[in-house]
Amino acid sequence: VKRLKLTLAADMLASGGLDFSFLYHTNFLHGFETETLLSEPLCLLAAPGVQVCTCAGEDGSVGLESLVRIPLILPRRPNATRLLLEEACKGRGLQLQIVAEADSLDTLGASVVAGLGSTVLTAANVARLERFAGEAQGPFVVKPRITRELVLARSRDFPRTQAAEAIHALAREITVAILSRGELI
Repeated sequence: VKRLKLTLAADMLASGGLDFSFLYHTNFLHGFETETLLSEPLCLLAAPGVQVCTCAGEDGSVGLESLVRIPLILPRRPNATRLLLEEACKGRGLQLQIVAEADSLDTLGASVVAGLGSTVLTAANVARLERFAGEAQGPFVVKPRITRELVLARSRDFPRTQAAEAIHALAREITVAILSRGELI
């Protein structure tokens, strides 16, 4: 099992170099058979003292129009969560206020708690930062709802061997079992 950048994994699937791959942010993929295994909402985790209450909906959500007024620390591109958030804002003519970039989940959580900015993560990644829960505000689900999907993808263009089919089925079965227990890959 290897971790590959999204574009590299897609290129390898298209060329037959991979039989299948688990991918996030697959809006640009064409010519692939995909199965969504997980769909999770994006959430704001706000720094202490940030005025989220004034822009948060009664249901614990925060609108994009309010979110763009909050200084954010986000992962570098091509992070799937960041790309989804930027696409949603662009579609509404909005611009995010990105004050810093950090790729480590722990760095994002520590930066939020230190008051350096807020961040937007999937609900599952917010849960992984539970040690910061008492110091940060949120999570507030971003509205309109933006979801990041984990898909199992494979090319439609190449013949499949019995062995490849068996490995694909096993990988899917294991992943679904892990996700059903609330764990992440």
